[in-house]
Amino acid sequence: MKRFAKLAATILIPAGLVGGYLATGFYLIPVCLQHELPALIFKKTGFHPSLAEAEFNPLTLKLQLHQFALQQNETTPLFHFEDLDVQVNLHESLMSKNVIIDNITLNQPFLQLVKQNEGALNIDALFKSDSPPTDKNNVVFP
Repeated sequence: MKRFAKLAATILIPAGLVGGYLATGFYLIPVCLQHELPALIFKKTGFHPSLAEAEFNPLTLKLQLHQFALQQNETTPLFHFEDLDVQVNLHESLMSKNVIIDNITLNQPFLQLVKQNEGALNIDALFKSDSPPTDKNNVVFP
């Protein structure tokens, strides 16, 4: 009986860890991205974002965002795209201790630049920062 319990623990623990990793990657990360990314963008920029769908494959480390739009207000479109695909190279990332991106594909991007009355462009607000510069030693990824 002890041998069966030891064998079951040897098989079930790794299977549970792999299953948890796959469930987190295929389900939880896309749901969090789909709900939290627009809220974060709105908080940081004041623009109204929308994201139709997010997908993440934890086996290949490929992130896909579908039908993203950024609007200055509820009716004025600023930027949108149909698909964004980001492929991370896991081996190179681990070897260099940096996030190495192999491929970025942006399908059907649209950017509407409008010169406002005071002479500034409508996207200038995206590049203004109220926060002080951060210390380069405190970054998560070098």
